[in-house]
Amino acid sequence: MKTLIWAVAGLLALLWTGLSAAVAAVLGWAGGAMGGAESAAVASSSALASLPPWLAGRIDPSVWAAVADAVMQGLQAAQSMLPLLSGLTGLLVPLVWIVWAIGLAGLLGLSALATWLVARALRLPHPPMASHA
Repeated sequence: MKTLIWAVAGLLALLWTGLSAAVAAVLGWAGGAMGGAESAAVASSSALASLPPWLAGRIDPSVWAAVADAVMQGLQAAQSMLPLLSGLTGLLVPLVWIVWAIGLAGLLGLSALATWLVARALRLPHPPMASHA
């Protein structure tokens, strides 16, 4: 039983580490890509202005105009936040690893507690079985 507890803990630790590494890598990539994102945001907003031909018969042009306008406003708001976000990515990557360490410590603590509880349960004297004679 103890082996099973630690095997599951090891598997969870590997998954937790992989998830943390992926999040840190994406944040690091996003921090490096922030400089070029301004021009991409403007280019994608101008592409939204015209209704795609494959949507022409399926959606009302006024609805598309409203959606495109909302997306363009969102892109403009995000564009004004880019300098702040690029500065935060330098802080978010270490924060990911701090959260990883806290999570791993909690996982190890729970595994140790589970191991101790199993060992304690195995040491307890079992009451004698009543016979039905």
